[in-house]
Amino acid sequence: FKVNSSAYASSPYQTDATPCITAAGTKVRPGVVATNFLPLGTIVSIGGKKYIVEDRMNSRYSGYYLDIWFTSTSEALEFGRKKLEITIVEYSKPGAELEPTPTPEEISVWSLLFTKTYSDPNKYDVDCSK
Repeated sequence: FKVNSSAYASSPYQTDATPCITAAGTKVRPGVVATNFLPLGTIVSIGGKKYIVEDRMNSRYSGYYLDIWFTSTSEALEFGRKKLEITIVEYSKPGAELEPTPTPEEISVWSLLFTKTYSDPNKYDVDCSK
């Protein structure tokens, strides 16, 4: 599939009242994506790395849209929006381990081409690592 992609972080204004919990009831982590056109638990490959659908986007995003979770709003903003090619790898259950899974550093490499400056974009981010 070719999808329109964007990025999000764990902030109440980008998610809901539980920014660290996905629609599938799992905790956000590197490799989690949100989309409305694939079942929860679907594992997809993007650039040779595996991602798992565990979250949903706002209902206004019908069609081939995919939102990648980042640890901070600044990383999400740097990623921006772009067309990506994804491949369905398998159907699994939410919470499945991904191998190889992207690390936050690998995801951020994509953003090096799209460097922008924002004044404190992370001020509403929630630390989900606890």
